[in-house]
Amino acid sequence: MINRSAPPRPGSWRRRRLAEAAIAALVLALGAILPAARPLPFDLCLWHRITGLPCLGCGLTRSICQWMHGDWAGSLVMHPAGPFIALALAGLVVMRAAEAIAGAPLRELASR
Repeated sequence: MINRSAPPRPGSWRRRRLAEAAIAALVLALGAILPAARPLPFDLCLWHRITGLPCLGCGLTRSICQWMHGDWAGSLVMHPAGPFIALALAGLVVMRAAEAIAGAPLRELASR
């Protein structure tokens, strides 16, 4: 089968990388702006609403918010994965922004 789709425009790849960086930065900024004790005014977890038991992700939003507010010990207590996800999001922002600026994936730049 022949792929007859048009090749992607050169600028669309950069825009997609910038959009990914902007979304991850927005998540981190919201974590820094929202109150750490109760960032959302409602419970998103359907499992918790039905059973009353916490799921594996319960506390993750509060953990990321506490991490962004500088309460690192409280973040680890709330959810052990919160700091790692916050750091991964920060790394994603840097990596995607660098790729958008360079115009190529970092793997290709490293191999050159």
